[in-house]
Amino acid sequence: MPKYNLETSRRFEKQYKKLSSNDKKVAKEVIMKLLDDKILESKYKDHKLKGEYKDFRECHIKPDL
Repeated sequence: MPKYNLETSRRFEKQYKKLSSNDKKVAKEVIMKLLDDKILESKYKDHKLKGEYKDFRECHIKPDL
């Protein structure tokens, strides 16, 4: 069972539907790692944000995702 719960927005749901099946698979793998509080591989470029969003993190699943 994941350490965290996922709450999605309507916008997320719409964008997720538009992904190809392969992109959905990759996105789901990354989301599950984040929910389990696991460290992402360096290829996802996980990093802290700055300024107003300094308490948040960001990662890049693919250049356009």
